[in-house]
Amino acid sequence: MVLATTHQLNENRTNQGQLMTSQLVTDSIVELQPANTVSLALLANRYATNPSVASIRILDANKQVLATGGLAKTRQGEVFSRDAIVNDKKVGSVEIVLIQPSIGEILRTQ
Repeated sequence: MVLATTHQLNENRTNQGQLMTSQLVTDSIVELQPANTVSLALLANRYATNPSVASIRILDANKQVLATGGLAKTRQGEVFSRDAIVNDKKVGSVEIVLIQPSIGEILRTQ
């Protein structure tokens, strides 16, 4: 039962991570050039309200951090990242870490 649940949670986390990074890139792309750090911070905080999110980083094209978010930055998880591209030019990227649930958390949900 634990193996089946773990497999399902991993698939769900992968789908959720890919979708969230795509949405965050779409939402933040207009704020990346020129960098509007206030708006980017608000976006990061909005996405970080999801309980699955450990941390979020929005970076510029030079890998400089423009905004961060997340309530569980010390939790282990899977990193999802995606580049923000405008007219074939990379203007930034986003990284989202989704929490990897422990065996205890998996058993508690069953």
